[in-house]
Amino acid sequence: MSDEKLTTSEERKNTIKVQQKTSLEDKQIEEIVSKAPSAEQFLIQNKKKILYGLGIVVLVTGIVIGYLYLFGGDENEANEKAAKANMYFSQNIAESAPKDSTALDKAIKGDGQNKGLEYIAKEYSNTKVGQLANYELGMIYYRKGNKDLALKYLEKYSPGKNILAITTYGTMAAIYEDKLNKEKAAEYYKKAAEVYPLSNLSPAYLMQAGRVYEQIKKYDEALACYQKIKNEYPDSQEAKEVEKNIALVKYSR
Repeated sequence: MSDEKLTTSEERKNTIKVQQKTSLEDKQIEEIVSKAPSAEQFLIQNKKKILYGLGIVVLVTGIVIGYLYLFGGDENEANEKAAKANMYFSQNIAESAPKDSTALDKAIKGDGQNKGLEYIAKEYSNTKVGQLANYELGMIYYRKGNKDLALKYLEKYSPGKNILAITTYGTMAAIYEDKLNKEKAAEYYKKAAEVYPLSNLSPAYLMQAGRVYEQIKKYDEALACYQKIKNEYPDSQEAKEVEKNIALVKYSR
């Protein structure tokens, strides 16, 4: 009988310890959650960095790299006709450039002497130059604030696994999020992170993907994004903050 009482007593003590531990963990998680920025705050704090501070630099660099190996042979005619439009584009697309609508319009429609990107995209659609024109048109319309046309042209562009694909998918994700298509937004943020992994870009896009997955209550997908930051990009700025996101998701599930 005494043995039974002893066992029961020990079990109760163990149960109390577990409850106390669980209660403490819950309090710690609640504290983390209470201090975590809202989704809106996170977007405001990081959108400029993700879409412009990094993305547009990648965009311009990618185009220069692209011209070094994409064009030649049958592409020459399209490349020559697109040269002036490409110049208008590259000199005026970056967020840091003066917002010269006239120059961007010339890139789209032409300047009276040289063809514009709309013409190149349509007439040379079977060339790499024509494909790139769709990309450039999408980025111009995004810069001008016409997100419907931006999405239309970016959806026509078929990026490979290269540096331009990051900006393509990242911009599409931002547009889908603005249009309140959160499912598509999360999908394209994740694509931007994974299509061409870069340590200074991929963690930011993974963080964006996780944030949007949280908003639509896809907590397993959000957790996978956050864990990937922790495991694959431990030296990134995002890795320093991701623990609270992991805690938040685990608490919400």
